[in-house]
Amino acid sequence: MWDQLAGGQPQRLPETLYSNLMELSPCDEYVEKQGRSTGRYTLPTQSQPIPVFIKKYRNFSWWETKWNRASSFPGPLELQNLCKIQSLSIPVPEPIAAGVHREHPDKSFLIIRELPGYEPLHQVIPRLFAGKMSSERKQLKKRLLHRLAMIGQTMHAARCFHQDFYLCHFFFKLDETAEEGFHLAMIDFLRLISSRRRRWQVKDLAQFLYSTFGVEGITTADRMRFFLEYHNAARFTPANRRLLQAVIRKGQRYDRHNQKLIMGMPKENWKHLQSPSEPLSKSA
Repeated sequence: MWDQLAGGQPQRLPETLYSNLMELSPCDEYVEKQGRSTGRYTLPTQSQPIPVFIKKYRNFSWWETKWNRASSFPGPLELQNLCKIQSLSIPVPEPIAAGVHREHPDKSFLIIRELPGYEPLHQVIPRLFAGKMSSERKQLKKRLLHRLAMIGQTMHAARCFHQDFYLCHFFFKLDETAEEGFHLAMIDFLRLISSRRRRWQVKDLAQFLYSTFGVEGITTADRMRFFLEYHNAARFTPANRRLLQAVIRKGQRYDRHNQKLIMGMPKENWKHLQSPSEPLSKSA
């Protein structure tokens, strides 16, 4: 039944298979919050099982359910955004399918192929780069900073802005056979927008800056190197310096906002807090 999803171009799932898909049980990494869920599943095809992540969405107003175009529901919208970013040669999880069913409790979904062997970057960095490093490890870190900066630069040059440009949305895999010694992919493109307004560039870069706070293995020099690489510059020009100042101010506002959220939480929940690289809310 699932073989039509095993390869080829990403597609929208026929409604006849919709309920069957929604009834699959997650293997692990299942998270449910704010009317949506994400989990790791296995699609049992005839050739071999396909490990995937499925995002499901259910919180919609009656008028959104009735009047929204199918392409504006979260599943098809993120699939479209993933394909747009793929066209920029930025590695992302392979999109497999998306769907909409206005009568089903889970009204929209997205399926992406798992990134085998990859880990969230904010978890990898302390393990690889905290403490004393060998010369090889220092070079690896420089290549990683360059790659991160080039992803941001490429997206922004195309007037594409992620709006959740945090370390936790980069996934990393060491590979000695790769040209750079690693693979790096980016996830979660539901909120991607296209715009010519500078505020979105500041927002993305401020989110990235904020997500590095408190991550062991990232230094102030690393942050400056990232911004210089982003501008393909050896030193800051007056214009670049003004942009950096705006980014720092907004990054600090994100940090203050996060601290307010923490202080408003019950004390027993503090042990479950994320690091700054995993924001507690979608700050504007």
